[in-house]
Amino acid sequence: FVEGEVYHDIVGHYSDTTVNLIDYAYYEDPVSAVQRAVNAKITHRLESWWKVDSAPPVLSHSYFEQLISNFEADFNENGGEDYIMAWELEIGIQIEEFENTIQLTMTEWAYAGGAHGNSSYKAWVFDKITGKELSVSDFFKDAKEVNAIFEKVFREQAEIDADLSLEEAGYWFEDNVFALNSNFYFSGISMHVYFNTYEITDYATGPTELEVPLDILRPLMIREF
Repeated sequence: FVEGEVYHDIVGHYSDTTVNLIDYAYYEDPVSAVQRAVNAKITHRLESWWKVDSAPPVLSHSYFEQLISNFEADFNENGGEDYIMAWELEIGIQIEEFENTIQLTMTEWAYAGGAHGNSSYKAWVFDKITGKELSVSDFFKDAKEVNAIFEKVFREQAEIDADLSLEEAGYWFEDNVFALNSNFYFSGISMHVYFNTYEITDYATGPTELEVPLDILRPLMIREF
């Protein structure tokens, strides 16, 4: 895959220099199902934030340049130097290839006026042969037991007593029951699950990342990553 960077400085009248940055990775001329799936996921995610004048878009250095240029053009059209702070955009795209899967992660930070910026961390795991996007249940024979393991870690990390409900502790889960989301990935020694800001609790608390060693999870695994 191809890696690179697009880097812009914006000097606002009332602000210090603002950096707009995209660290990118993508497959150039994808030939396999999984390479096409990864590129499509990147494109879909970015298109949900900023549109570009190409249909369908093709990932390239110039595509990422256009994303930043459109973002900065929106800033100028919406007031430009009249803003106290220039708008800020930082995106990081990472591809990791393992024996059986390819993992894609995207970090995003954007400030476009208002009280604060917004951040996001997204992860996807794809089957290396078919290109299928995989879920927790694709890796484990008992997803409920995996969920219970992560809930224990979550309660310990958030310092929530076993007899205290999640709602009482200030967390938002459907029916007041802890549940894993689809935002997970594997490192060499652990499985990570990430809840973004506002997903399960308020902005002040921020995001939640949970980590469980594979030594604990491996007896439940039905496939390797």
